[in-house]
Amino acid sequence: MIRIFRLPYSSWERGQNENANGLLRQYFPKVMELIDVTIKEVFIAVDKLNSRPKKCLNYKTPYEVFEELTGIDMKNLLGYVLMT
Repeated sequence: MIRIFRLPYSSWERGQNENANGLLRQYFPKVMELIDVTIKEVFIAVDKLNSRPKKCLNYKTPYEVFEELTGIDMKNLLGYVLMT
């Protein structure tokens, strides 16, 4: 899960927060009004971010790790959400 705002008195989250904001800016530049962003566009951006392999997950995607831990295929569930 990507948290846009960090918790108060949690300075160790600052780097993670800035990294997440930078990744989101690839899909929603600063010049873009967020009021114009549709839910579908948000789901597409989240899907793309969660499909990227991450070094901290031994080069697995967040989707793969989530499925290993829970047995739930989130990528499949996200497809159903995007169809609505």
